Amino acid sequence: MTVSVAGGDIVLGLKGSSEGKMYPANDGQDVFGRDAGSTEIASSFGSSLLGLQLAGSDNTVLRFNSIGSVSSAAANDTITITQSGNTFQATVSGSPSSSVTLASSFGSSISTSTVTGSTSALVFSSLPSSISANVLSGETITLSDGGVTATATISNISGSTINLSSAFSMSGGSSISVNGGITTTITGAGIPINSAFISAGSAFTPSGGATTTIDRAVTRAAWKNIFTDNVTLNGEGRIDLDSDDDTSIRSSADDDIVYEVGGTDRFKMTTSQMLPVADNSYDLGSASLRYRNIFTGDLNLQNDRGDWTLIEENDFISFRNNKTGRRFRMIMEDITGLGNYGPGNDGEM
Repeated sequence: MTVSVAGGDIVLGLKGSSEGKMYPANDGQDVFGRDAGSTEIASSFGSSLLGLQLAGSDNTVLRFNSIGSVSSAAANDTITITQSGNTFQATVSGSPSSSVTLASSFGSSISTSTVTGSTSALVFSSLPSSISANVLSGETITLSDGGVTATATISNISGSTINLSSAFSMSGGSSISVNGGITTTITGAGIPINSAFISAGSAFTPSGGATTTIDRAVTRAAWKNIFTDNVTLNGEGRIDLDSDDDTSIRSSADDDIVYEVGGTDRFKMTTSQMLPVADNSYDLGSASLRYRNIFTGDLNLQNDRGDWTLIEENDFISFRNNKTGRRFRMIMEDITGLGNYGPGNDGEM
């Protein structure tokens, strides 16, 4: 039986005809569960961007000459554009469209008092930032009031004047008296965005060589418990223990276990040794957190000055200087029963 899933097949062996195994169709490629992170939705779309300056919060639409390369973008995706050390970031707030609202509700800023079928330019008392930040030539501008609609294509913007490719096309009437209450929109191809900002460098106008990505957050989806008799990694895997995958247990060689903490290998266990990976770098216990007892055979002590081995004989303790080979015996006095000392301060072991 084969079950098709995103990213590959999971093949189920039938008990009786095989051993009842479940395994991925592609070795080392498919994942059981999902970690939190992000996945790339689109990239390398710099050549599709229109040449509007990216400055920050005034940018409410990311402009494109064609939205085909970014059509899969959706709300809450993150857009990043980098060029020459400058980086612009924003959050997608709506679906890509060839007719996104670039600016609206700007009727009160228009100085032209009446729009008719012969009007070929609109003069503004002050050009709204939504227009200067988002609008280019070729966009559609629409004014409407009381059932009368005026539509035209923008030729260019010069100072505080929008020049039209041709006069307004009127429907429902022959004129519109311009005031703050009329409906005004400018539309064009793009992606609605919010929370735009320059995260590095300064404002810039992107070109085809800009580095561009759209990323989508991926939520964590983990199994609550896994019940199994054995986990076999065959020396090719690792068990990650924290969220940023820099603390792990792995076996990269036969009969060898490595413990990684904070992105650095710290300890290694072999068939006969528990070793620090770096010499003279780690402590066993601390001044405030001590081990109660240390059970050991001979005790070897070595630093940058001395090299000694403490050896337990039958009825005395000796030390060997490993640099000279000379042996020394500790002179000891039997004080059993002579005072308050030892475990429990009762004078006896």
